[in-house]
Amino acid sequence: MELILIRHGRPERSEGTSDPHLSSLGHEQAARVARWLEVEPFDAVWSSTMRRAVQTAEPFATQAGHTIRQHAGIVEDLPHLREVLAVGLPAAWVAARALHGLSRRWVVLVPAGLVLHDHHALVEPVLVPRAMVRRLGPASLDDADDALDLTQRAFGLALVLELDEPVVVSPRRPDKIVQVASVDRLLFTPTRPGALLGEAGRRRIPVG
Repeated sequence: MELILIRHGRPERSEGTSDPHLSSLGHEQAARVARWLEVEPFDAVWSSTMRRAVQTAEPFATQAGHTIRQHAGIVEDLPHLREVLAVGLPAAWVAARALHGLSRRWVVLVPAGLVLHDHHALVEPVLVPRAMVRRLGPASLDDADDALDLTQRAFGLALVLELDEPVVVSPRRPDKIVQVASVDRLLFTPTRPGALLGEAGRRRIPVG
């Protein structure tokens, strides 16, 4: 049994409500997630009751032929993981709470590929489709020259993710200005690099 957690798309910025709708970018992100997951079978689609979470789930649920099951208990009060779309397991809120003890630097392997999440280095998590991955492996000194460095000098083994085509990322900046970059090589430092590489290999993601 496999559980997939997906963060909601970007909401509209509004001071008049704590439950805004998705922005145009958020709707685009939701449609992109649906395309990435279109080849995967699912038993159910669960969401929190927040508008942005439900609207993120709608394109995929419609595509998969499922009715969205809403549950208020799926809302998690974390600065880096709020309303999530939980696919495949009714007890999604239990899994969400279990994430509370994890480091803010983590990678989630999903059927469609992998998700980079680093609250310190990225404004938004990045979903990388498995078909786009050319190589995932330990970084060399040469990789630092032409890859987007998301390690922020964190301790541990840095990995390089090489892609066949660029993905759009939003690196976090000290001045809080949101900028996007299109990159095909990323450096990052996961909490457990050995375990990540082992599981990635089992999922047929190119490792080396």
